[in-house]
Formats: sequence, C-alpha cells, structure tokens
Amino acid sequence: MKKSIILLSVLSLALAMTACNVIEVERDEPVDNTPAKEVALVPMTFSASYSYDGVDDDESTKTVLDGLSIKWKAGDRIAIFDNVDPSTPHEFIAASDGASTSFTGSVSAGAVKFFAVYPYTAAIDCDAKDSGDFVGQMNVNIPSVQTPVEGSFDPAAAVLAAYSNDVDKTFHFKVPFALSKFTVNYDNVYSVSFSSGKNMTGSLHINLKANGSIGTGDGTSGDKLKTLTIRNADNTPLTKGATYYAVMRYRTDGNSYTDFTATVGNTDCGYATKTASAAVPMARATINNLGAFSGMTFTTNRYTGYQDGLDVTIAGNVYNKAADGDAIDLNPENNISDSRITGKVHFLRSGYNYTTSGLAISKDVVIAASDPEERVQLTPSSTWKLNSGSLVLEGVVFDMSPLTSTGSTVSFFNNSGATEDFAKLVLSKCAMGPTENTKPMYLYALNSGKAGYSITDIKIIDCLFRTDGNFQAIINPTSNATAAQNFKSFEYSNNVFYSSGVNVRVQLFTFGGTKSSSTTSDWDMSVKINNNLFYNVANTSGYFKSYNIGSIEVRNNILFATDASDAGGNAKILALSDSGGTSNYSSNTACSDNYAFGVLANSRAWTISDGTYRVGNLVNPSMCGASPIDASTNTATGAFVLTDDYDEYGPQPMPLPM
Repeated sequence: MKKSIILLSVLSLALAMTACNVIEVERDEPVDNTPAKEVALVPMTFSASYSYDGVDDDESTKTVLDGLSIKWKAGDRIAIFDNVDPSTPHEFIAASDGASTSFTGSVSAGAVKFFAVYPYTAAIDCDAKDSGDFVGQMNVNIPSVQTPVEGSFDPAAAVLAAYSNDVDKTFHFKVPFALSKFTVNYDNVYSVSFSSGKNMTGSLHINLKANGSIGTGDGTSGDKLKTLTIRNADNTPLTKGATYYAVMRYRTDGNSYTDFTATVGNTDCGYATKTASAAVPMARATINNLGAFSGMTFTTNRYTGYQDGLDVTIAGNVYNKAADGDAIDLNPENNISDSRITGKVHFLRSGYNYTTSGLAISKDVVIAASDPEERVQLTPSSTWKLNSGSLVLEGVVFDMSPLTSTGSTVSFFNNSGATEDFAKLVLSKCAMGPTENTKPMYLYALNSGKAGYSITDIKIIDCLFRTDGNFQAIINPTSNATAAQNFKSFEYSNNVFYSSGVNVRVQLFTFGGTKSSSTTSDWDMSVKINNNLFYNVANTSGYFKSYNIGSIEVRNNILFATDASDAGGNAKILALSDSGGTSNYSSNTACSDNYAFGVLANSRAWTISDGTYRVGNLVNPSMCGASPIDASTNTATGAFVLTDDYDEYGPQPMPLPM
C-alpha cells in the first residue's frame, strides 16, 4: 500500500499536554419564500475511493492516516453539488460496506461537474464556476465539538471532499484536515479543548482541481472558529490512559498553529490549561502527537461546567442548565445591578471583589462563587430588598462598611419592597465581618412598614461570622412583626460565630415583639442548631430568640468563652418566650452532645434554655474538661482547629477562614 501519511512527533515543547458511528441529523434548510426553481433530476451512481494527491491507493479506504482507517458503511450519506443547481446539495447513499463503494442518488439533468462532501451534514455551499486551474469550490464545516472515540476520531468530523465529471463518475476523496493525538492520564475527564490564534474548526473553503487535488483556506460563508472540543454529548468521562484524536483544519501558513492551548476539564468543574511554547505543526493528512496530559494544575470554574451541562451543587441543591436555564457570568468590572440579574443561576468570578447596587429580589435567584473554596466580596451601595421569590448565596463575603441608613441601624437585606412572604433565604460558605460600620448591624432586618411579611425558610450552613461588637444579629424580625408565625424553618448548621477579643453578645435570630396569634398550630417553626462553634459570643438573650417553636434540634455544638466573660445572665442557646403567661412551646425536641468551656462572670450558667421552658430532653450542655480550641487556631482569620478530644463536635468540616 502506498504510504500516504507523515507521522509527526514534533511536540517536544514545554507543552506536555494535555468515531464510533455518529447519528447524523437532517440539515436545517433556511427559510426561503421565493418560488423554488424547477430543476429536473436524473438518477446517477458514482464510485468512491480514497486518494492521496489525486492518485488512488492500492487499498482505497475512506480515510487512512498512519494506520487509522474507517471504511465505507452501507447507508453512509454524502452531499453532491452539481454545476446546474449548485445551491442544492443532493443526498447520495452508499450501497455497501468496504474500502470502496458506490453511491446512488439524483443530480440535476444536464450536469457535467460534481462536487462531493462527506459527511452529508458537513456541506455548506458550492460555487461550480471555473477559476484558473480550479473547476469549482465549496465551503464545508469541520465541527467544533467532536465525539471522543478510543483509538480513533469522530467520523462525523472527518470531512472529505472530491470532484468528478460526467464521464468518470468517480470520486477520489481527499483529506482537508490534520489530526492531533493525545492521551489523558486523569480520572473523570469529560472534556479536552484546544484553541489557537488561528481558525481551527468551522467553515473551511476548498478549491478543487480536475485531477482531484485540493487547496484550502478560511471559509467564505459559515462560522470560522478558533476552538475545538472533544467530549460526549452526555459528558461521560473519557477513559483514563486511552488515546484519542481530534480533527482540525490543517494550516498552509507555515503549517502550524500559534498560541496553541489545551484545556482539560473534569466532572468536578476542575480545569487545567497548558500553552505550547512555540508554534505547533499541523500539515495536511498528518498526525501531531501531543503526548499525554499529566502534571497539570486544576482550578474550579463552576460557570464553565454548568454551561457545559454538568450538574453543579450549590448550598446542597443540584442545578443544571437543562433544568434551570443558562447561567449568567457576572463580570466584576461592572456593578451588579438588577439589570444583570436576568436568569436564575449566576456565578461570581472567584478571586475578585464586586460592588453592588441595592438589588430588588423578586424571583428565584442563585448567586454563587465560581470556586466554592474561594470567596468573593460583595460591597453594596445600599440594602438589598427581599421582595418575593427566593435567594441562595454561596461563597460570599458581606462587606457592610459603606452601608448607611436614616435610622439607627443598618442591614444588608430588608423587605421594604415585599409583596408577599419571601420563600427562602440560604447562605452557604459565606462570611461576614469585622466591619468599619459604626452603627448596629443586622444581616437581615424586617422593615417596620412590612411587618406583615416574613421569610418562610432560612438556612445558614458552613458560614463564618466575626463580630467586633457592632454586629447585633443575623436575622432580626421587627418587634411589631404581625406575621412572625410565618417564619417556618430556621437551620443554622456547621458555622463559626466568634469574637477574637472579649465576649460579645450577639444573636442568630431575635424576635421580642408581641405574639400576634395565640393558636398553637400557628407557631410551628422548625429550628435546627447543629455542629456550630460559638467563640466568645455568649448571650443571656439567647442565640435564637422567639415565641413558641414547633420542633427543636440542638446537637454537637461547642460553646466557648474565656473565663469571667459576661453574658449578661445565664448564657443560652434558646430564649423562649410566651404571651399572657402561657407557653405553647412544643415538647418535640432533640438535644445531645453540646459542650461548653469557660467560667462565666457572676456565677452564671451555660444553658440550652432557661428552666421555665425546658421540656423533654432539652438539657444543659456538658462542660469541656479542657479547652476544645487547639493552640494553632488563628482567631484573627477564623482558622479554628479543635483539639483531638472534640474534633468530632462543632463544624464538620470547619468553614473556610477569612
């Protein structure tokens, strides 16, 4: 067999980088309301083989590249343009399997010039006019997204082109592309992408000569793209250690790609990139061995993974482009305003700080850092309004220093524009404080003019809160909240709330107003306070203060205060009140493995709740025999480490430090 390939192993650069049958779909023809011209069609059969520079190989195959071969399959479809009606690609069908075959279909009556493209879906358009030595030209499409095939390449990407006349009726298909060969030495890689400063895929312009030889250049119609991606439609991972091939247009301008870059993506939204230190050769009908992808550093970009169709978990819930729509990439160069919150899922670029106006949330909104292990700071010019819908925030640092208010306090959120109860507020992996704002602060404060509305469900997980004394509480319903009983769920789990100095009296949820309903069933709020560390923030007013509660779960918390800390009374987790001298506090409680450390001032005690309201198994915390805080703890940053005796209590795992 004639040797038709030069195998290039030329990627000895700093770049150590890192089909099966494809279902073809019918071409989407553009809408054209002009009357269709009448063109008579006649049946015709062409023979087809592979050729190199216009000369048949002894063993003709559809594609032969350094031993890679994909033979014709019965039912293969090619597009044939003719010189009578070059605007219309005619579909021809392969008669049999084999290294060569015949294709049968219909062309325009009287046609004497024929231009063929494999696969049928790759054909864009054709110009059948003679131009110098060329008998015609076509635009074809090399797909920018290709299906990975172990040991081979996507056959739908392997575009072939040929010319024939009415006498020979034989197509000698030519290869207008090159191949890149690579291996991935990582698990769970779903995507390998290439990019360059030059066009790599998309529209390719092909000039054809009567002897079958071709010339190529940038397409004159259709999109020209500088990217190529290898991945399965369902993002199934590639096989670790397997070899794959990517089909890309070859270059005639130095036979190489400049700024050649490879990016490897895994199903955890991790991406690693390497760029070649020199131009990468890519001549026609050759294979460039890029070697194995290994030794790369992955960073997380959940926006990219989400847009690629991966499931992305935010605050314990799974979001997916198919179910939740396109995500919005929030650019830190622009102020985040209502006009930019246009979808459901939004991503902040990790490593950047953002300024925001006072947003008005009136639908279901999710805003999350692209890397959940690297927070993004949000600095608002005014308070965000939780009017209706829900808000999920993950990976955010709340900077409240610039907030101002005509009143005596400031808050990051309020409900001054509420039209109904806000369905849900979720904070995950967020942080707050310390701050330079001198006014008493709340993360959320219910507006006195909107006392008839609430937040139905509140969830705060894996967060870090540091107070310097100005921060009063996370959630503060106004004292005249007429719909306070509509707060139905409050979960505060796996968080650190601390002061790095003397004890500060702060709260998670505080409602001290008059109960608007005496009906026990109205007061069925579910409260969970589990696996938290409270450090130098003991408070006699209780971390959670409310009227009647439907169910309570308090487990595995660590309560720490330096000796002689003044809590203002007995230090409580729960401050439960009643109205008219009657408590409707539920006995549906669960309380266990809560530990306290430090002797409080004035002989005050550590308690879960005052004795008047203790029922069931709601009991006092146990005293730690020794400090549960390791000497390596850094209270300035919030990098807390628990000692071995207590590392199974408190946050699991510890929240990110500041």
